[in-house]
Amino acid sequence: MKKRDVNVDLIRVLACLIVIGRHINNLTLTTLDHTKIMWGLLFSDGVAFFFILMGFFLFNNDSYIKVLKKTTKNILLPALIVLFLSQLFYPWFYEKQSIASCFVPANFHLKNFLTSILYGRTELSGATHLWYIHSYFLVVLLFPILKWICPGLKNKEANQKTRNIRYFLIGFALVNMLINDLHINIPYYVPITDFIPISVPIVYAITGYTIYKNIERIRRNRKMIILFGANALIFEGIRYALHYMQLQKDITSAYFLNWSTSFSFIVVASLIIVLLSIPIPTGRLSKVIHFVGNQTFYIYLTHFYIALLSQGNTYGRLTSFIVGYTSEAIANFTFLEECTYLLIRMIPVFFLSLLLSVILNKLKDGLQHQ
Repeated sequence: MKKRDVNVDLIRVLACLIVIGRHINNLTLTTLDHTKIMWGLLFSDGVAFFFILMGFFLFNNDSYIKVLKKTTKNILLPALIVLFLSQLFYPWFYEKQSIASCFVPANFHLKNFLTSILYGRTELSGATHLWYIHSYFLVVLLFPILKWICPGLKNKEANQKTRNIRYFLIGFALVNMLINDLHINIPYYVPITDFIPISVPIVYAITGYTIYKNIERIRRNRKMIILFGANALIFEGIRYALHYMQLQKDITSAYFLNWSTSFSFIVVASLIIVLLSIPIPTGRLSKVIHFVGNQTFYIYLTHFYIALLSQGNTYGRLTSFIVGYTSEAIANFTFLEECTYLLIRMIPVFFLSLLLSVILNKLKDGLQHQ
């Protein structure tokens, strides 16, 4: 069994926490309150981390058939099961009907289920977070083409020949995203992503491959932590300022909270380089990181429903009681109250999702050994 990289697992765990934070963050985003804008930006880039992580290992495979089989078995099939269950229990989960109503054939919307699979419009089935799986699989389908650009870490000669192509694609995409970000109010500008909707995940994956290919060089140079850490702070500050200015024009705008902006791309790539550069000693901490990192996929699949169950019931009322405010007063929280509220929401959702993930992985392992 290949040894897991503890820094990569750390990135997985942090990305998972960011995704959970986005889905439980009930603090109003349509406000000029500085701390609430900060939370919105902090929880906006989880999937960007995962798309870059995808590029770390995807292209080390040589067989397209093996990649499809592995992706279908380990990612697509579990996601389809969750999507099916989400659609099946939609009347109970979202419409507050009885459990029995879920098993009435007329309440299962087959069209919504198929649309969610084919087009990634997973909000129709009450599984909005699973759009990521749809985009992930579309990138995998393009593996033969992308494999030529990213030939694998061991293929040094092919890597050297295609290096400039990778840099060009990343640079071209970054410039295109930057132009789009700076011209969001110009109606006649049409970004390339409108024609190639999965181009951003592809660029993230190619970027991930490029970063991981140079991982030893990154880790040898300790200045990387300072250089790219400063880079992340600078561009996050610029994004904060642009988002604030956009809110002054349109209080409902959430454009700069999008993970596919140029600022998100630069910040996430920079943070990943920083996280890869941090020395993590072997021992109990690294074992915990490895363990949790191995559970992140099922945490991603299940956390959304645990977060929904925490709203509007006994747990939701308990959250408001501990913080000291009702849900209607969230908009007036101080920074300390915001921190308390988010921690009370995030910690149980994370640990319950982790527990459920461990159970599901045990069941999966048991079925595989039968």
